Amino acid sequence: MRLSTPDTTLRWGGGGRPGGGDGISSPIRRIPSLTLQISVFGRSVQTQISNERYFLVGAGALGCELVKNFAMMGLGCGPHGYVSVTDDDTIERSNLTRQFLFRNWMIGQSKSSAAANVGVSLASSIPNALGC
Repeated sequence: MRLSTPDTTLRWGGGGRPGGGDGISSPIRRIPSLTLQISVFGRSVQTQISNERYFLVGAGALGCELVKNFAMMGLGCGPHGYVSVTDDDTIERSNLTRQFLFRNWMIGQSKSSAAANVGVSLASSIPNALGC
């Protein structure tokens, strides 16, 4: 997943390791939600989701929730997928109660950059687990 912001471009995923014989690589078995997701929707749907491209406007309260959900579901983590996040606001102390991705030490930083960095750290194990 690549997160593009006005001042940073980050990418997670797109590694290109094929999965195991059953289409699910062994590390994914340690992530129950992804195993369930693939068992419900199927490997082909998960591959399609991981190769989608998204443009997310706003990294506020709803944007933070979407960044977390995108990362945990493997959205945009495939070789052709990415997520672009943009928000021209900066993190203020009043944001910390409703925008859970942000911490005290992030006050003053760009919301889009901080959300992108947190999204990358949340999804760091997802692409290899998906075999993307």
